Amino acid sequence: TRVGEAPRPEPREAIGQLVALGLSLRELGSLRAAAESLNEAWRESRDWTGHDAAAIRRQGADLLRIAGECALGAGDAAAASESFRAALAEAGVEDRVALPRLTWSLLACGEGDAARAVVQQSMSEPAAHGREGLSASWAALP
Repeated sequence: TRVGEAPRPEPREAIGQLVALGLSLRELGSLRAAAESLNEAWRESRDWTGHDAAAIRRQGADLLRIAGECALGAGDAAAASESFRAALAEAGVEDRVALPRLTWSLLACGEGDAARAVVQQSMSEPAAHGREGLSASWAALP
């Protein structure tokens, strides 16, 4: 650290600060800024190599889902779709949250074909992320 420069927090602290900031911004109604902060926390956590890296990465899908919800609440369905798509990639087969939200955000963007393709892919692959969140009714997407 140079003279007059604030010390950089440890990576784990920086991630925690970004999450806290994002959640606080969400509570204050600054949804777009909250989404950006939570997405940044996720990006930072992907590079974390500390002893608790696995635990931090497991929380990544949750951060991305919350970021997507914030973006959707801010009226940015495209950014929400990106967050939900990344959350789905981070999630396991048992995830029941990311796939429906990804589908809804794609539909909100007018991307019905993309939404249908995501669902069909998940339905056709037994080990697909979010598979347990599906039911036969999803096959009838508009």
